[in-house]
Amino acid sequence: MSVPEERQAREAAARPRVEELPAEVAELARRLEEAREDLSRLEIMRGTGTWVLAVLAAAEAGPDVAAWGLRLGGSVGGWAGVWFLAAGAVSGAGGGSWSTR
Repeated sequence: MSVPEERQAREAAARPRVEELPAEVAELARRLEEAREDLSRLEIMRGTGTWVLAVLAAAEAGPDVAAWGLRLGGSVGGWAGVWFLAAGAVSGAGGGSWSTR
């Protein structure tokens, strides 16, 4: 086989693969977007679960703490405080009571 024929054969073999790759890239982009959406939903579920546990734990600790937990959970910056409340009250730290320590 001559050099030009060899080049043509290689080119003919490479062309279908080059034509398939954009479809594969599009499929991977779609799968990546789905995975990101799944992760986002799981992160939202985790935050909601933390808030629910905090409110339930606060309700067990007493009405003043429960009201504080509900107000805090509804605020934009309240998740860290709710997590603190949930971590302390749910785990039984401080006998299930809330503390600023």
